[in-house]
Amino acid sequence: MSVIIGRRFHGVIGSVAACTGLMLMPLIIVLALATLYAQFAEFSSVRDAFSGVSASASGLILATALKLARPLKQHPWQVGVCVIAFVGIALFRVPLLWLLAVLCPLSIAIAWWRRPG
Repeated sequence: MSVIIGRRFHGVIGSVAACTGLMLMPLIIVLALATLYAQFAEFSSVRDAFSGVSASASGLILATALKLARPLKQHPWQVGVCVIAFVGIALFRVPLLWLLAVLCPLSIAIAWWRRPG
């Protein structure tokens, strides 16, 4: 949205400025947290805290995936594409970029072929 609004008001430069403004502060925060973690990673309490955070983050990701999967019941081929993506990444360790390079055009082609009318 920031890219579109920035482009509408100030062209390409506005688009770049809006995107940079949107991304810069989170980048600074993540870099600061990474620096802090590098300083205190050897403490067991820090490792335990991050272990708890990673468990809750995994749960949130799973819950979001299940919410997003509900509409897939209407189109069984989409479930097949999701299963292929999961198996490719989780079991065969296919790099995400290569998997997306194959599955995105495949999904678009199937959706276009199966469109109504």
